[in-house]
Amino acid sequence: MQSRKNKTLRTAFVIMPIKAKNASDYDTYQNIYTESIKPLLEEMGYSVLKAGDAKHSISVNKELALNLLKADLVIADLTSLNPNTYYRLDIRFKINGSPTILLLNEDKGISSQFDSSNYPTIAYHTSRDGQKSLVTNLLKLISEFNYPYYKIDSEDLEPSEKISKAIIDVHRNLVPDYIIQEAEKAVSDKDLRKFIECVQNFTTLDSFKPTDRDYALFYDLSDKIKEGSTVSKAILDLGLEAFPESERLFNLHIVYLSTSSRQSERNLAKKHVRDKLKIEITNNEAQVHDVNTLGDIDLISWMLDAYHFDGEHNGALGITSSLMKKFDDNAVVLRNHARALEKTKKESIATILALYQRAMFCLSVDVTTARWYAATLFEQKRLVDATEVLLFSCLLGLDDPENFSRLANVVSNLLQPSNPILVRKMVRPIPNILNNTVVLEAIILSESCEEFSAKQRFLNEKSLRNIGIPKEQLNNYYLDKYKGGDVSRPDRNNFISELYENIKTDITSEEIFIKNNKIPKLKKKK
Repeated sequence: MQSRKNKTLRTAFVIMPIKAKNASDYDTYQNIYTESIKPLLEEMGYSVLKAGDAKHSISVNKELALNLLKADLVIADLTSLNPNTYYRLDIRFKINGSPTILLLNEDKGISSQFDSSNYPTIAYHTSRDGQKSLVTNLLKLISEFNYPYYKIDSEDLEPSEKISKAIIDVHRNLVPDYIIQEAEKAVSDKDLRKFIECVQNFTTLDSFKPTDRDYALFYDLSDKIKEGSTVSKAILDLGLEAFPESERLFNLHIVYLSTSSRQSERNLAKKHVRDKLKIEITNNEAQVHDVNTLGDIDLISWMLDAYHFDGEHNGALGITSSLMKKFDDNAVVLRNHARALEKTKKESIATILALYQRAMFCLSVDVTTARWYAATLFEQKRLVDATEVLLFSCLLGLDDPENFSRLANVVSNLLQPSNPILVRKMVRPIPNILNNTVVLEAIILSESCEEFSAKQRFLNEKSLRNIGIPKEQLNNYYLDKYKGGDVSRPDRNNFISELYENIKTDITSEEIFIKNNKIPKLKKKK
């Protein structure tokens, strides 16, 4: 089958202070955009739109809301912006999760009603030198967004993109290009011996002093080669030895240890997180003293994976019960508490599902939360509800092929002819809109994602077998609908959005939940 990956330009949406054309500093901000920001973004492969420049009939507020949610990258100058824009930016940070960079004009005293301290922010001057510095700082930040450590894979890059990546590496003072290229090729070829040679060059090159980011980059490359777990740990050990205070490397180390096949390493993950966050556990009751940030909660979540792997479900429940006293509106805490209750069987399935439902209504809801919720619903034979939650998960992660493969699998289980008993037991009837076409479309959408792998291919093949459709019919459907062309991110969004709007209920929609229960809507905590 032909490649369904889309090569369309990424979109960048820029918000500059809104000034009348006769205002004294109108030309200043216009020049910053046209002379500095826009050329840089276009050089880096973005299609650029500035707020207010769109040539269509929709209102400015609607345009702002739409682009803030859908753009691949947003750059927002907070100088003199109105509170409505701050609110929409906050929603983007919490729901969209896509790269966003905030700008503050130091010449204006850096006054803003928006708390930007926890977000990527660049303070700049409007002088010529100040704008040069702005471009340099934007380049560094955007390059990190464009080439995150877990997506270093230049196999599908166009020649122009490879050149841009090389330029970015030079600006970021990262690993020398030839080492990166050799390592990437070794990963692509699954050549462990060659990769180890690259690691040796990386750590011993006299003219190059690796940073903690470089160690993180090489760790994730080593993780992609799969057979290199020993090498991965060696890289982390070397990195932590050189940068013992690095939060980035510490977090990677905890992820590595908590998912290790060795119990001694999982125990080490538990100890490191307990010591760092001052967690005291006595008779499966926990006291959590030093947990204050979302990063701290993520650390605990990774540690809890190790607890459950080792069957220490009551210990995990003690920790999540303590967290619930302080973070009962955080999706990560709610889902981990639901999982611990499910493992210990300390509460009814209704209570557990209610916790997952609360997590879905949080601003911090993420793909993992939706997947766990869907899995629990699936186990309870509530396949239509599981489908609804997976559609929501797809909307949260439109570039994640796992979402679409899971959706195809659940719908195929719902529809397979050999399941008449399941159909009779179902409380919620199967909507007519859920049919074999949904399975075929979900499979095609999964294959259109950049990170599509053998794992999703296996799940897709299983889904086709469930509904008794051969691969040839899938190919014919793809050719009929997409004419052998690319399947884009908007294609994924449009199909999933329409399907979700047709079957959504109060298990994922807070608006419907409030309406059905006739309760006043409460303002969410930030």
